[in-house]
Amino acid sequence: LSIALCSSGAFWLDRKSRGWLGLTGEQILAELRSAVIEISRTEPHPDKLIAEFQQLLRERCQTSFAALLFDRGEVHASGNLELAKRTPGHAALCESGWATPESLQRRRSTPSLADLRRFIIEHSLGLMVTVPSGSPTPSLLVALGTKTNQWPYTYPEVQRLQNIAELMDNILTRARLTAQAALKARMEHLAMMSRGLAHDLNNLITPISSFLVHTDGRSAAGSAEQEVHDAAKRSVRMMTEYVRQALFFANRLAPKFENIRLRDVFEVVRELSAPLAAHREVTISIAPAGDISFTADAVLVERLLVNLIANAIDASEPRSMVALSVGEVRPGWLRLQVADEGCGIPPENLSRVFDPYFTSKQFGDETRGFGLGLTICQKIVELHAGVISVQSEPGRGTTLTVDLPVTQTMPPLRPETAP
Repeated sequence: LSIALCSSGAFWLDRKSRGWLGLTGEQILAELRSAVIEISRTEPHPDKLIAEFQQLLRERCQTSFAALLFDRGEVHASGNLELAKRTPGHAALCESGWATPESLQRRRSTPSLADLRRFIIEHSLGLMVTVPSGSPTPSLLVALGTKTNQWPYTYPEVQRLQNIAELMDNILTRARLTAQAALKARMEHLAMMSRGLAHDLNNLITPISSFLVHTDGRSAAGSAEQEVHDAAKRSVRMMTEYVRQALFFANRLAPKFENIRLRDVFEVVRELSAPLAAHREVTISIAPAGDISFTADAVLVERLLVNLIANAIDASEPRSMVALSVGEVRPGWLRLQVADEGCGIPPENLSRVFDPYFTSKQFGDETRGFGLGLTICQKIVELHAGVISVQSEPGRGTTLTVDLPVTQTMPPLRPETAP
């Protein structure tokens, strides 16, 4: 009886003290919601919003760790923290809507709850919630580390986190849609400009190219006239390549999906990349593809890999290596990586590498670059419902990673390439 009275007195005092200090549950929730909304007003970029929201949760929930885990196909993930959808623990979390180590310990143990508890303890988590709560297919999971004071999370805190997490999810969804609409409009505008510019340049190049062909060989070798003639031919080649890339970027492509063998793609890529690699004295290492097959547009995937390798070669020093590798990132997905040992990309440029016409290349052997190579790669990957990302460190090289779904449609397998 004395223990019960002491506990009741403690809870009463806690409620009263919070009320005296203006810290009732409703006030805490209102303050949190106001902070979330204020962040959304000042930061429109989805990725930066996520970082701001995680920082807010760390501060307000008195923990050193907070992560928003988003639906990534087969997993919910944030950085290195991943919870696979096929695990019993994921199903248990979705069913209950939330979990803490203490709540799982109190419940009757089942294999799914035990799996969820192992995940939470392994990653030193104090609380996880799903958004929407109780949905079998949540769009967002929120994970908090244990509190800095080592106290467990209370049920009112769980409810507040669920409320705030739903607000964050809604704001992030709106921010993504707004960013996608703005990007689409910008890309369409750039595509229209590229199409017109390429058409005009092509008309200007044609008579110049014809004149150079007509006058080829008329000047003595080594003469000033011949040097000017050779320089003009190089410039025409550069402009022709720009026109080709600009038209590819501007066109509305419709992929022709078929079941293709990766080793056939790698052979074509090796052949097309060899001249540039030899010219730059760079070695290309291509991993064995085995019997891997997947559904894709073969021509577009070949163009994708040739562009990535060419970009890597351009960034490489003589006698260095560019490596093309293949692996399985998760069931049903194929991962292709192109890695170089070059100069790397400065951190301030990483977020812009896929922007149309952005290039950091300086004038080198022949060309500075048009800033469309990686944009075209991104376009090809998106046409295949895939994801492309870049990791780089100045002075230590760059790795481009492409994740593609193995299945798009199910056409007949393309005939085996003759040896």
